[in-house]
Amino acid sequence: WEMARFKEPPIKLSIEKKTKNSVIFDAIDGAEFSANGRDWQNDREFHDLPPGVYVFRAKRDSESTELTVTIGGIEVWDGSVDYSWYDGQRSPYTISTPAQFAAFGNILNKLDGRDDRFANKVIKLAADLDMGNMSFRAMGGLGSDGTAAAFSGTFEGQGHIISNLNITKIGVGDRFAALFANISGGTVRNLGLEDVTLDVNGVESQAAFAGVVMGGSVSTIENCFVRDVNISLTLPITSKVGGFVADLTPWPENNCVKNCYAVNVRFSRKAGEGDVGAGMGHFTGESDGATFINCYSGGVTERPSDSTLPHKVMSFGILKEIVTDTNCYSDCYADDSEFGWHFDNGFKRGGSRVSTADLKGMTGDVALGDGFGLSEEGNYGYPQLLWELERPNQSDEFSAKDMEITADGSEAQVKISGLKNNFAVSQKPLLFIISYKNGRIAAINTKEIEMEAYDYEPNEIALSVDMSGADTVRAFMLKGADNVVPVLESKEVKK
Repeated sequence: WEMARFKEPPIKLSIEKKTKNSVIFDAIDGAEFSANGRDWQNDREFHDLPPGVYVFRAKRDSESTELTVTIGGIEVWDGSVDYSWYDGQRSPYTISTPAQFAAFGNILNKLDGRDDRFANKVIKLAADLDMGNMSFRAMGGLGSDGTAAAFSGTFEGQGHIISNLNITKIGVGDRFAALFANISGGTVRNLGLEDVTLDVNGVESQAAFAGVVMGGSVSTIENCFVRDVNISLTLPITSKVGGFVADLTPWPENNCVKNCYAVNVRFSRKAGEGDVGAGMGHFTGESDGATFINCYSGGVTERPSDSTLPHKVMSFGILKEIVTDTNCYSDCYADDSEFGWHFDNGFKRGGSRVSTADLKGMTGDVALGDGFGLSEEGNYGYPQLLWELERPNQSDEFSAKDMEITADGSEAQVKISGLKNNFAVSQKPLLFIISYKNGRIAAINTKEIEMEAYDYEPNEIALSVDMSGADTVRAFMLKGADNVVPVLESKEVKK
């Protein structure tokens, strides 16, 4: 013990600096470092880490130590572009950072020597994105000279939200500006946009989510929303403006927007006499086919005090009579007398006029279908999509709940449910069940669970152990299988 008093203390990991996606440790002479069992490195700095729980290790000679660090939070765009996810060949692609999303937009806009319509390809969004209110270019578009750049793949939002989007630049052409300025034969689903600003001058039509939906094959937008949208534009007389989509066309037939909504859309028109669809947008065409199904708009400001907004703003949108809307509603409307000449010219106001109370409570004549539900908070009291209601609590990053143990004399079994992974990296939680006799281990069984990133579905896990001659059984659920990290859940039962 005398010798131990003077022994050099064991190495210890401590953080010098930590940001949203990086960590730098204090220097340890002669030590190597690793993260989550990856290759060892002499560098004590780790950068560009996706959100998740990381087990960092340091070793020197025969000594080692480790530290569990959470890297997380929604990453804010700094204006950079990252093409590392794209090779032009594989599918699906996964986008998890604002810089990668910006690269996706550049590819649609034929910039940096890249051009892809993503036909027959899938892009998956793996995280919420904060675009930081930095100037963003509309993705794709259509020009009056025939120039076109459309999205023709499948964009799977996977229940994620893009926020603080500030669209100030034209993508391709001079006719449409929106996040997806031109969708042709493409599908976008399970995506939300929040806190969106549009201020793109010199373009014909604008909307937060989609510009024009048209093309040679069917396009679909499903289970999507826009919330808190500000449109402040100088527009030509032929313009079409909407909170959600600028122009849904029936070319080809069956273009469809389903289970979508727009809430709290504000317009500030500076000039022009174009058609303005206050909530969902403007729908046009010369042949039957395009449909809006189970959609609504709510909380739309029709006449901002700081604008000279013409009286063409409609409740749900401006529809040609031949374009169909089914189960579409709005609580935003103006005096019918203001719209008389529009009806004479073949336009009608889309969606059923309902009270705010009925729309928010999904009562009365409101029948939005099973794609919507109600929440006690959020969305200004309006209905939300089911995937919104099922989004995990961001503070509940990795959880296991409801552990039960049963024993029948010869065998004990543990069941645990509510196991969820809210990180952008996979996890390997470990379940132990141990039987004891007179305080000593009689039998033990373990099970490692493979969980993919963003595995939100409650997972039920069961595991058994021999109880012959034992008097006690204990079960533990650990966050990680190959390291000592916090216990998520534990329980003990005596025979």
